[in-house]
This record gives sequence, structure tokens and C-alpha cells, in this order.
Amino acid sequence: MSNKNVSGVYRIFNEETNMFYIGSSENIGKRFNDHRRLLRKNKHFNAHLQHAWNKYGENVFRFRILIKCSAEQCRKFEQKLLDFYPKGKLYNIAPTVSKYEKLKIDIRFDAFKRMYDRWQVTKKIDRNR
Repeated sequence: MSNKNVSGVYRIFNEETNMFYIGSSENIGKRFNDHRRLLRKNKHFNAHLQHAWNKYGENVFRFRILIKCSAEQCRKFEQKLLDFYPKGKLYNIAPTVSKYEKLKIDIRFDAFKRMYDRWQVTKKIDRNR
């Protein structure tokens, strides 16, 4: 069954350490692909998860949907799971979903700012030619 356009809560599980990352998305299939792409490029926003990926390798990680739910319920169920599991088992950095959402926004802004800065440098070089 395809994960495309499935909303819900998911887990990225490390079979070597039994630690995992909990997340939620309105499109889990796309989100799984985003996680894999960032981890493979060594650019994941979660340094703890990235370090484990680099140390143990891609083959020990399993991506699994835990709960299928409406997009409106995703964050609520994600928070319930973050509260339920012991912090020592989680790769999640923030203890609450709302703080994590802010972290994702900050990361997107930083990426945009880097892109804008590169554009400004390129523009300046072109003007000096």
C-alpha cells in the first residue's frame, strides 16, 4: 500500500539501538522521502538522528506509519506519543510538537536566507564583470 497522501504519525526506528524518531505529516510518503534525502546528504535538521544514521548506516533504519488520522489530528497524536515514550528512547530534540514546528520554520528561514545571500553574492559578481 502506498503512503502517498496518507496523513498521520510515523516512526523512524533504529534496529541497532531501539531508539526512534516520532513525527507527523499530512503526506507521510513525501515526508519519508524528505527524511531519507536529507539523511543521505548529511543535512538532516535533527543532529542526533543524523549522527545515528551516519554511525549505523541506512540499513538499520525502518520507516513505519504508527497512526493514520486526519491532518487536523496529526499534531495531537504526535504529542501524545512524545509524552508517552521515555525521552532516552527518542531522537526527537524538542519535547513538544509546537516547539518542533517553530524549529522547522526557523530551519526553512535559514535555508531561504542562505539562498538569498548566495543570490546577492552572484549578483554582485555579475555586476563587477
